Amino acid sequence: IDGRQGTNFIPIKLFERTALFSTGLIDLSIRTGTPILPLAVVRGKDKKQRVIIEPEMELIKSDDREEMLRLNLEKYIRNYEKYLLNHPDHIAMTLYSMREEVRKGINSPLFAE
Repeated sequence: IDGRQGTNFIPIKLFERTALFSTGLIDLSIRTGTPILPLAVVRGKDKKQRVIIEPEMELIKSDDREEMLRLNLEKYIRNYEKYLLNHPDHIAMTLYSMREEVRKGINSPLFAE
């Protein structure tokens, strides 16, 4: 999710805005059968970093490949959004870093509008 590289992006709502996310993670999992283990690194009140590795994400199956990419990417983003809502300081740094990468011409913008 952090990476903005790729050529196939799908618009998905994130915090009431339309964000563009790469399908690479989901596509790789579908093509290779590799499981997706959602993870997050969060900073606790004790100022220590904690790595949270969640159980394997069950992929939603569909005969329509684009629909399958969209449904699973949206599922992944909803989980990501949960951590950002619980740790708002993390979203501030993520958005700042992404904005700087766009300013430097390194990556494309996160939000479509």
